[in-house]
Formats: sequence, structure tokens, C-alpha cells
Amino acid sequence: MRIVLVTALLLVAACTATKTAETPAQRLFALQGEFNIALRAATGYTAKPPCSATLLIGCHKPDVKAEIVAAAEKADSALKTAKSALATAEAEGRVALASKATRALVSYMIAKGIMK
Repeated sequence: MRIVLVTALLLVAACTATKTAETPAQRLFALQGEFNIALRAATGYTAKPPCSATLLIGCHKPDVKAEIVAAAEKADSALKTAKSALATAEAEGRVALASKATRALVSYMIAKGIMK
């Protein structure tokens, strides 16, 4: 499963590196792809049973799960807000906030070894 996620991340990175997203809508589309990949990894991690004294491998740490859930909710909300603002003068700023929230989620998951 990690190979699929890494491949998908590389594909998204390659696509965005090939041609830079020029409009807020294009940037939002790319961000939604990044979020979807992170959400898939987060779902896999949070679906595992909680770690305990007898279960140390193949489990989730409750504090990490809580951070992931909070970061995912923040990113999802920012993406929805950006989508609703695409036709307005606030689009650039909203997409920038969505980018920050999505990258924070991905960075946290990479730091915790959930994504690579």
C-alpha cells in the first residue's frame, strides 16, 4: 500500500512539476489531489487499532490520530472554502490558505512516518 501511495505522490509531483498551475482553480485542483492522497494514508493509519502494551506494531497512536484528524479537517475546510471562493477576488488568498493547511497535513504525516 505504501508503494501505491509513494507512486501516487510521485505522479502528482511529476504532473505539477511538468506544468505549473497558473490559475487558482488549477492550483486548487492539484491541492485536492494531494489532500486525497494524504486522506487515503490517514484513513489507513487511523483504521488500525490503538497501540497498547501488547500491541506495538500495526497500530495507531491516539495522540497522532487526533493530530491527523484535526489537520485533515482543517485542510478539508480550507479546500472547501477555497472552492467556494474561486469566482471571487478572494480566490488567491483562499487557495494559499488551503495550500498551507494541506501541506501541514502532509508534512505532519511524513514526519510521523505515515507517508513518505
